[in-house]
Amino acid sequence: MRKSNASQALSQRVLEIDTYRMMALLALPVARESQPVIREAEAALAAISGELAAADSPEAERSLLERLTRLSARIEAMAEADNYRFSASAAYFSIIRARLQELREERIEGVPTLGEFMERRLVPAMEFCESVRRRQHELIERLSRTDSLLRTRVTMTQERYNSAILASLNKRAELQLRLQHAVEGFSIVAISYYLLGVLGYGLKALGKLGVPVEAELATGLALPLVVGAVWFAVRRAQRALHRGHPPEDPAPAPAAASS
Repeated sequence: MRKSNASQALSQRVLEIDTYRMMALLALPVARESQPVIREAEAALAAISGELAAADSPEAERSLLERLTRLSARIEAMAEADNYRFSASAAYFSIIRARLQELREERIEGVPTLGEFMERRLVPAMEFCESVRRRQHELIERLSRTDSLLRTRVTMTQERYNSAILASLNKRAELQLRLQHAVEGFSIVAISYYLLGVLGYGLKALGKLGVPVEAELATGLALPLVVGAVWFAVRRAQRALHRGHPPEDPAPAPAAASS
């Protein structure tokens, strides 16, 4: 009876080992399907890296960044979908090895043990699945490094472009300031000219009325005074315009009633 129970337990362990073997091998088709995708992605990444070294325009860099982003998303999705199956196969393989140790097989001359059979049949498949899994993670790391490098280059290009725009704006502002000073000078001359003209007409009218005054002499003597007054008025108006109106003082808070 005891021998029969031992044989039944041994048969159950052997069946469990075969069941776990089939479960572990479910990752093999997944690894075979992923391998050409990884190979294609590695070639695409190599092409992007080569074009990155020769890219000489922001448009080319943005195009490479879009291609790299799509490639990264594709590989990330594939690795996420395959990770569960690869992890499950590794767990099943560990259980198989534990069950084989529990069998405590004794070697018979000329006949391989069940453990040796599993090592020859199962280990290469598990190593292949692990290699595919490792290549996926290595490819993701390479994509991440390339993406970081490309984004840094795009950022530097954008910063140079922004610096050029700021320099152009500063130069334009400087030209506008010079033009403003020139216009101010012309405006002072024009206002002074019209004021002196009005003053001259007034002095001539006084002369017609019999007032002894030399209109041309008086106008010439008033020239520096008029120009100085106009310049002072224009400068004062500019300072007031740049300074703006000061904020009104806030109304004082009502005093608290004493208790």
